[in-house]
Amino acid sequence: MYSDTLQSRLSMLNKKIIEIDKQLKKYPAGHLSLERNGPYVKWYHTTKGQRNYIPKKDHQLAEVLAAKNYLLAQLADLKEEALAIQSYLQHHTKATKQEQFLSNPLYQGLGSKHQETHSEELKEWASQTYPTNPYYPEHKKIKTISGNLVRSKAEAMIENNLYMEGIPFRYECQMEINGHLYYPDFMARHPVDGHIVIWEHLGIMDNHEYAHKSFAKIEELISAGYYPGGNLILTYETKEHPLTPIIIKQTIEQYF
Repeated sequence: MYSDTLQSRLSMLNKKIIEIDKQLKKYPAGHLSLERNGPYVKWYHTTKGQRNYIPKKDHQLAEVLAAKNYLLAQLADLKEEALAIQSYLQHHTKATKQEQFLSNPLYQGLGSKHQETHSEELKEWASQTYPTNPYYPEHKKIKTISGNLVRSKAEAMIENNLYMEGIPFRYECQMEINGHLYYPDFMARHPVDGHIVIWEHLGIMDNHEYAHKSFAKIEELISAGYYPGGNLILTYETKEHPLTPIIIKQTIEQYF
């Protein structure tokens, strides 16, 4: 049931919100403000309406406050998504059209041949050769169950789970977005209806430059019609919070 999937997603979001709230209590009060001064950037610690300049010797304080700013931004996104799901669940109490179709006994025996053909098409899609990411092939050093080489242990765990669950996928498959070539970590096909799901794993989110580039990548995907919670999967990790098999399993159950 689609509503069950949303309820599961909402529960996960609320747990994450509580977790981030606890993390934020460990940070100093206030937040980091930035101001450009010619070619330089000035740092300010803003708290209770007062703004205090942070000299470059206090770089560590600026980094801590920047990390807090990121958590606040992540928290705002999670709360916004949670509110959207709550609103949907409140105003859409009926089963979806697809759920009504699948539960209608009058259709029994009419879809099996089409579904079998669809399944064969997906298998063929997964086995076809495709243009892949030509950059830094030497970084692909970790072998997966399927025999592919990927760039990280997290990507290997994701691919192994997709493979074991029988979900058709392609690794770093070339696609075009807004006139630019793009290579998502995984392009998968839903085993029931075949729609495309992009899975991006953002692996070093405690690196500010990497995080900034990741946000730009997400904006690009959204502009092309891929959105988190629908046909875009986003998983994250830092040194302190690595990606786990449980998270991967729950993600696959939610989206596929």
